[in-house]
Amino acid sequence: AGATEAPGMKWFKFIIWVQLFLSALMLAALSFMLFTGSRYMAEYGNARDLVYLFFQGLQVVDIVFAVVFLALAVWCVVVRMGLAKFKKGAPTQYLVLLGVNIVAQTLYAVALAVITGVEIFDAMGPSSLAQIVVSIVMVFVNKVYFDKRAYMFTN
Repeated sequence: AGATEAPGMKWFKFIIWVQLFLSALMLAALSFMLFTGSRYMAEYGNARDLVYLFFQGLQVVDIVFAVVFLALAVWCVVVRMGLAKFKKGAPTQYLVLLGVNIVAQTLYAVALAVITGVEIFDAMGPSSLAQIVVSIVMVFVNKVYFDKRAYMFTN
């Protein structure tokens, strides 16, 4: 690769065309599940009322985080639009979005653990824990990636 060759943009295209849209959809779905209590589905139907009766305060936590996750879903689309238009500061907004999502997911797991009395890692589950670890790594990887392309985001 020559010194004047432009850096590759395949990862950037993946972020704006796949990752941020899928993240917005998943966060919106999670928000819906928390608003409606449908995340507590069991073999025999919706156990929402029983779960909320047994774990006082859980419904309030679910509603608060439903709002947080819905806001994050909207933010994914806003950040995506800024990145796609090469807006100044958009890469920083993307990194902050990743960080805030990590914090929100972690805080929800902590609240779940406190209310239900289970260990934090049990409240998170292996997939959520893996997602958080990968997200932390991706913050650093994307920081390096976008630092090399900072000159492109000037609009």
